[in-house]
Amino acid sequence: MTRLLLVRHAPPDPGWEPERRLCGWFDPPLGEAGIALAERLATELAGVGADAVYASPLKRAWETAEPIARAAGLALRADEGLREIGCGEVDGLPFDAVRERYPELWDRNMAQTDEEFRWPGGESYAEFRDRVRQALTRISREHAGRTVVLVAHTGVVTQVLGMFHGWNPARWDRRRPHHATVTVVDWDGDGPAGVIVARRD
Repeated sequence: MTRLLLVRHAPPDPGWEPERRLCGWFDPPLGEAGIALAERLATELAGVGADAVYASPLKRAWETAEPIARAAGLALRADEGLREIGCGEVDGLPFDAVRERYPELWDRNMAQTDEEFRWPGGESYAEFRDRVRQALTRISREHAGRTVVLVAHTGVVTQVLGMFHGWNPARWDRRRPHHATVTVVDWDGDGPAGVIVARRD
């Protein structure tokens, strides 16, 4: 059993309008508020006794993880498996533009029932869940019996919750974590054996 502290990144720079865009591999950096929140989170996590700190290579996750690794005295390690879901051709487009361009696909995604759904050129929800499972299994085996901090994205967290609760991989709206929230996951074998969701107001 490995304890994974699964962190959603701090808020990106609002100048990039991330709350109005489809943010999969779209790559905005942290803003000032996000940097400050990442530093506070690093202080909170400094005493957990982490064996390693991993992050998605996307800027919003990597920049959140840098102060966490520094405070723990550990080298920060990138893992592609911790990226957000790939949205292909529509990645980074405003929601309104995606809805206008692909109304049928928009409705299919909003239904949250089709695990094979993908945006053009993107990754399906089933593929995304499999990628996340493989990454967390690989990391937990490398650090078996220890505590590891993983800084990733809301989609990664909701897929882990979906594995634990048996939700369809296409279901993305349940228990979406706030920015800089830590979800504690006990990973056993190739899946989560226990999950504690902590919310940050």
